[in-house]
Amino acid sequence: MTNPYPDLERTEGDRNSPAERFERLREELRDRFIGIEIDSSPGNPYGVPRDAHSVVTRHLVDEPGHPTRAALDRVLGFFRERLAVA
Repeated sequence: MTNPYPDLERTEGDRNSPAERFERLREELRDRFIGIEIDSSPGNPYGVPRDAHSVVTRHLVDEPGHPTRAALDRVLGFFRERLAVA
């Protein structure tokens, strides 16, 4: 069965989307939830700001291999899959 819920993304330091929210979604939705968590710890290898929130828009780094680009690709893939006309 395909996942009927959208991917959600957050960074580790994102106060707008706390880890507890993702944990609750995982508990409630189990395998129907896919969460994308991006390292925003100090000194992280990709330079993602600690307070990054909009990692598929405002904080997107549009470079191959960057975790924010990978998150965007997953979100766009979800929309393509769900909105495709049969």
